[in-house]
Amino acid sequence: MDKEALLKVYLDEVYDKTEEIDPTGSQYWYSIVLGWAIGKGLEPEAAHEFAYHVIYETAFC
Repeated sequence: MDKEALLKVYLDEVYDKTEEIDPTGSQYWYSIVLGWAIGKGLEPEAAHEFAYHVIYETAFC
């Protein structure tokens, strides 16, 4: 799955549920994205790249 397709899945499965996942806004979202990406089957290096992309290169964090 390419980065943009993975981002769409992330937005549906995680970002759209931000209030449920982190109602107080106190979680470190890089770790949440990283764990989610690894759970989706990305190798750790690719998962780190994806997490970096989401947190620092998009408006979705």
